Amino acid sequence: MSIIGIRHLGGLQWLEWLAVDLLFKLQPYEGIDRRIVLVGETEEDIQALQSAQISDRTMAQLLRIIEQQEPIAIGLDFFRDQPVGEGREQLLELFEANTNFYGVGKQTGDKENPVFAPVAPPPINPNQVTEVAVQTDSDGVLRRMFLFPQTKPPALPNLGLVLAYEYLAEQEIYPEAGEKGWLKLNQATFWPFRNSSGPYTQIDDGSYQIFLNWRNVEFEFVSISDVLSENIKPSIFKDKLVIIGSYASSKKDYFLTPYSRSLSSSPEPMFGMEIQAQLASVIISNALGEKPLIKFVKELEISIWLVVFGIIICFCINQFRYQWKLLTLFLLTTSMIIAIISYSLFILGIWIPIIPTLILLWSLGIILAIFDYEWQQKKQKEEILALNKRLKKKIDERQFYKDYVVLSTPFEEFLTENLQYISNSKYLISTEEQILTEKINQFVSNPKNKIKIDQSISQLTIYYQQILEKIEYVSQKMAIYFPTLDSLASLTYKEANLPQGLVETQCLIDEIINSIRRVIYQEYGVDLLDLIKVEIIPTSTFIRETHKLLIIFNRIFDDIFLSHQIEEKEYPLMKIKVSNLDLTYLVIELKIQSVYAPNNFTLYFCEQLIEYYSGQIRLECLEKEINWIIKIPIY
Repeated sequence: MSIIGIRHLGGLQWLEWLAVDLLFKLQPYEGIDRRIVLVGETEEDIQALQSAQISDRTMAQLLRIIEQQEPIAIGLDFFRDQPVGEGREQLLELFEANTNFYGVGKQTGDKENPVFAPVAPPPINPNQVTEVAVQTDSDGVLRRMFLFPQTKPPALPNLGLVLAYEYLAEQEIYPEAGEKGWLKLNQATFWPFRNSSGPYTQIDDGSYQIFLNWRNVEFEFVSISDVLSENIKPSIFKDKLVIIGSYASSKKDYFLTPYSRSLSSSPEPMFGMEIQAQLASVIISNALGEKPLIKFVKELEISIWLVVFGIIICFCINQFRYQWKLLTLFLLTTSMIIAIISYSLFILGIWIPIIPTLILLWSLGIILAIFDYEWQQKKQKEEILALNKRLKKKIDERQFYKDYVVLSTPFEEFLTENLQYISNSKYLISTEEQILTEKINQFVSNPKNKIKIDQSISQLTIYYQQILEKIEYVSQKMAIYFPTLDSLASLTYKEANLPQGLVETQCLIDEIINSIRRVIYQEYGVDLLDLIKVEIIPTSTFIRETHKLLIIFNRIFDDIFLSHQIEEKEYPLMKIKVSNLDLTYLVIELKIQSVYAPNNFTLYFCEQLIEYYSGQIRLECLEKEINWIIKIPIY
């Protein structure tokens, strides 16, 4: 509806004029209309005659030469309200003797403006007086033509119209009153142009004017000098309409027409005599049924068409949602179809509103594209927010894991202390049970009391055993949820009677792989044992507690697996080699077949932790391999 309103207010009028001009220029060439001959005053004629105005005597001589070839009619497109040089009587006698000679005047105009002021006709028979007034559109282009510039008596017909009358009279076709009293020639009725017609919505529609169906034709042309020197064909004017006028740019008798526009050069105007020839040619071809007048679709029909077309297009483009390439192809294809239909109908004399149709088409397409873009942007934002929430949750979980497993938080220390207490309790209970049994055996000599005491001890032993089983169960549960805590290793190592806080090499590697294996599987869905190969040179060396070392390897593995996941590459093969160096250092070499070097923060973090062991860590980045080398003092 907005497009209909904008068009009604004249907002699309200029664009529609351009479209009409383009349609005219695309019309097929119709050749030369040999019914009309132009006799023009060129710049060379002005130089030859040494005057910008042709004298009455020279004009009379020109008319006699043309009249000798018996033309149908002659139209003199020069104002002759005042005598020009000598020979005025000779010129007027020719007009009096030849009723098919026509002069021109101008009834319409602005009396206060000399350029556009009315001009009186020459003193000849009123029936031989015609008009040459024209009215351009606001962009300076002449598209409409007056048949009668003034409809109030005395109404003078346009020169081109009168010449067409003369030619059609030879075909026994005479003007008559058609429907509603408008001019009719043969079967062609010349309906007057009215505002809100075709590409016009805000325009002056006064007088009797028509929208001219400009023809893509040429006319035979000879200069005045050629005629005066009789350097012409013997029968060039015979049975033809002759128009005499200015063909010199210095006279400024020219106008822009739909054929004037050009993308490659400056506009080429059409001289006034050519415009009168166009009018006569159009009227004749319409009357003879050669080419119809332009018919405009009514405004109500245009509005209905735009509404229906908009609904159809909305349905069609909705099928291409989120498919911008197909949508663009549909819009281009539809635009081409509309242009072809519009051009074909224009050739047949029917104008349809191509500009508002195309604007509506592309507006709906662009609106849909914008809506789809905004919706996709909104969807992407929602997906990004959801992803951010998931990542934040993941990061929080990983951070919690680091705080708890990797960064040795107070909670871990507290839990370690309690687990150590459980382990000590288990040891103390076993010890106290043995001591108590020995004391009872020493001080009890009565066999009866001994039996009772044995029963009590058995019950107490059962009770202790239940407590110990309970403690063992809790310890095992803790081991499942907190596998990397030093307390769990302490339980195992104490039972093996190892020195407190020291770990044997084989146990160390098993602890590292088993602890990190589950984390890697949960994070990346891959079993570490499928990717890693372990080589341990037999040794009975021990190192201090495993906790910080577990954190180091967790960081190294997490960094390399995360890099491959981001780059969507297969996870790399790895190899761990454990050996001792001069029975002083335990050397752990981790070789990773990867091109992705760890970030600097990972290296820095590992260097800080290795100081706990008074050890060393080194990183080697080769072409397709990453090597971590860790050296830890042996105890």
